[in-house]
Amino acid sequence: MSSEFRQTPYRISTTSVEDILQAISRYGEGLQGVLSPTAEPQSASSPSQFRALLTGSTGNLGMHLLVWLLENPEVTRVYAYNRPSSTNASSFDRHKDQMTAHALDHAHLHSEKLVFLEGSSHSTRLGLQQHEYDELFAQINLVIHNAWRLDFNLPLQVYEPLIAGSRNLIHVSQAAHHRSDLRFVSVSSVLSVFS
Repeated sequence: MSSEFRQTPYRISTTSVEDILQAISRYGEGLQGVLSPTAEPQSASSPSQFRALLTGSTGNLGMHLLVWLLENPEVTRVYAYNRPSSTNASSFDRHKDQMTAHALDHAHLHSEKLVFLEGSSHSTRLGLQQHEYDELFAQINLVIHNAWRLDFNLPLQVYEPLIAGSRNLIHVSQAAHHRSDLRFVSVSSVLSVFS
């Protein structure tokens, strides 16, 4: 399996059934068996130590997930992966600001387990430097994708980078040296319970 998913350029300009079917075809390519409920897991036992890639760690839920992962003794490494700041603030400063906003202990940011990464998930190698991408591929055995824009009024083309990013993260989780089972959890599903 190659070390990256190759995507075609974004081409959807209006949302129609045909556009949606084309997007499903494009981003679903190569997923047969990966997303099947009958797909066999890679190994019968769970790893005793986890090395996690967490996207969206500066968001409301992401900040709490980050703290939970850092406090969990079964987690030995956490890659906090976020898109670059529009204000050029460092990842550390962005996380510190969010921890302050959520009344969380800043000491977590000094954990030896924590590695900050910035990139665009829809880009080649997730927008990372080659050595960063290679390290992820060699280390991770858990991917928590927690970065998604939730607005049902937007057309499909606005979501294309997010869909491509999700597809790239699926590829990373399945092709990494320590392949993990794929799990998808949507916060919108949780929120619908309270509606």
